[in-house]
Order: sequence, then C-alpha cells, then structure tokens
Amino acid sequence: DTKSELDTYMAQADDTARIFLSGNYPLVSLMRRYEAFMRERVHACLDTETTYSGILALNALAGFLASARMALSGHPVACYSLLRTALESAAYALIILHNPGSDDIWRKRQDGPAEHKACRKAFTFDIGISLIKDTAPEIYDLCKGSYDSLIDYGAHPNVHGIMPHLSHKRKGE
Repeated sequence: DTKSELDTYMAQADDTARIFLSGNYPLVSLMRRYEAFMRERVHACLDTETTYSGILALNALAGFLASARMALSGHPVACYSLLRTALESAAYALIILHNPGSDDIWRKRQDGPAEHKACRKAFTFDIGISLIKDTAPEIYDLCKGSYDSLIDYGAHPNVHGIMPHLSHKRKGE
C-alpha cells in the first residue's frame, strides 16, 4: 500500500480541519454564522419563480463552503478565487431577482459573440451588488470591500496576491 504526496497532503488537511472544528476558534464561529445566513438566503432565492437566481445562490453557497474547507485545511491562499466566485454568483442572483427576463441573458451567454457581450455587460459584480446599496448598506460595503480585497490578495495571480506568501531574494542581495 503506497501513499502518494496527494494522499499525505489530504490526510494532513483533514487533520487540520478536525482540529479547527473541534476547538473554540472565533474564525470558525464566524464561518458558521455566515454559512447559516447564506443558507437562509439561498432558500429565499429558491422560493422565487426565478429558477436561475436560486441556482446562482446555491453556487454562491457552494463556493463559500469550498473556501471554508480550504481555509480549515490550512491552505487559505486558495480561498480567494473561491470567495470571489461566490460573491459574483450572489451578485448575479440579485440581478436576476431584480430584473425579470435577465435570466435569459445569463443563460444564453455561450450562444454566440453577441450574447456573450450582452451577458458581460448586464452581469457584473458592481451591477449586482449595487442593487442592495440602499436597502442593506452595511452588507453592500462588506461585499464591495471584500471583493476588491479578494482580487488584490489572490483571486488574480498578481504580485501582491502571490509574493507575500513567499520569501525571496534577488541575485546580489
């Protein structure tokens, strides 16, 4: 029975997650509260007549859960892209909830160049999140700030997102 590097990594990740979940860590408590809040919102989206808003809300929840799993495994750098996708999915769900008929634009994105362009114009994070700016300003501020930080700190492969996790010296230093 030979174990690969992947087997070892996964076993260590599982052990790390078990330690976090069985302890009294404020971050884990916060993650549990966010998960409950998000699950409640997903059910609200599923109770509407707009199927695609519910699908996008489920995708947002799945992205959050995947990022929580990564963070609890001791590999938080992988969370940024997952959380960015989760926030975008939630924003797109808001667009569909607030704009009847927009689900057709989202659904037809891959039908051709014109449809792709129309979808990219109609569905952006900023458009979606702006829909709650007046009714939930604190959530708007949190989501907007988080989204921008996620991009800066690792959702895009940029220097600021990658290099802080490494130590390096240039030749001659």
